[in-house]
Amino acid sequence: MGMRCYVSCSAIAAAFVLGIQPNETKAADWEIFHYDGTRITQLTDNSYDDWGAQVSGSNITWAGNDKIFFYNGVEATQLGQDNHYAWTPQISGSNVVWTGRSQNGADDDEVYFFDGATVTQLTDNSVHDRDPQVSGSNIVWEHGDQICLYDGNQIVELTNGRGLSPDVSGSNVVWQSSSEIFLWDGTEVRQVTDNKINDRLPKISGSNVVWLADSDGGIDDGRHLDLYFSDGQTITQLTTDSRLTRYDYSYYDISGSSVVWSGYQEDVDWDDPYSGTLDREIFLWNGSKTIQLTDNFETERCPRISGSNVVWEGTNFGFSSEIYLYNGAEITRLTTNNYADGLPEISGSDVVWYGQVPEPANILLLAMGLAIFLGSPSKKLVR
Repeated sequence: MGMRCYVSCSAIAAAFVLGIQPNETKAADWEIFHYDGTRITQLTDNSYDDWGAQVSGSNITWAGNDKIFFYNGVEATQLGQDNHYAWTPQISGSNVVWTGRSQNGADDDEVYFFDGATVTQLTDNSVHDRDPQVSGSNIVWEHGDQICLYDGNQIVELTNGRGLSPDVSGSNVVWQSSSEIFLWDGTEVRQVTDNKINDRLPKISGSNVVWLADSDGGIDDGRHLDLYFSDGQTITQLTTDSRLTRYDYSYYDISGSSVVWSGYQEDVDWDDPYSGTLDREIFLWNGSKTIQLTDNFETERCPRISGSNVVWEGTNFGFSSEIYLYNGAEITRLTTNNYADGLPEISGSDVVWYGQVPEPANILLLAMGLAIFLGSPSKKLVR
């Protein structure tokens, strides 16, 4: 199941230090990397930013230069036409969906679908169609303020009122509406939550759902949120005072009955910035208990999970970010370089991310009053 893409704080910090602006051709740009369980391959090498990589098995998709690309494990192909903007691809098997501008010149967003052979424009109207998610042949998206589902044959509108942030797993669809969570089980709509707090930003895997909601104090500022989990029968609060916010959609993920997130330790001392507890760590709910996977002075964020495998980015005082993988038993650092690596995605043992590859060879960074000299990186597509 693919996830929405947001630019990470570490990526922004790295771009700021390097003097890079998004989509600006400078001495560094974002490239796509793939780890297949054995080795790392740099999939792109060009003069523009490649970002938003998603993976399903050995199939990978990403956006670059306002176009969508698909890699089938052997070669990369551009999907769609050159004459309209395209972004936010998602993938399931060989099926890819994305948002793009209308091909008829209208100033609205439409949903496009690649089935492994042909690109089809699913929507063609005057309403913005955005945020598509895909699972098998099922596709869900925001149609204005409604939620629509394409089941491989027809488009069905699932909501009567306003719907936001849809996600799909098989024939199950989840979304938020009027501060509650709703689920379409393939037959009917069920209301998952019914309370006096704001529930938002759900994710789904099978019939299991995770979402953000106001903390027990009920503070409605979008800055004091906790994670809740439903297995279809029981709702469990996974975190307490995690300080997650409404902008932290990329800070948690779900696979089966397991949930992973980036949060603070329970003994965090909010009044002492030197206590060593104010950095984010990675936590895993395995369906019965919470396990803290990391405990260090780095800030870990953007975790993703697939089965027992978990991947995330770790930032060392904002100077660089690296990619880490937990295989259910031990943690492996996948990258060791002098540039930012971020926003990893995972499917089984396959991991993708984007990294800001510096060129020319030597870059002088000035940050926090310190001069740091980065040596020439080896330029290899496979390392």
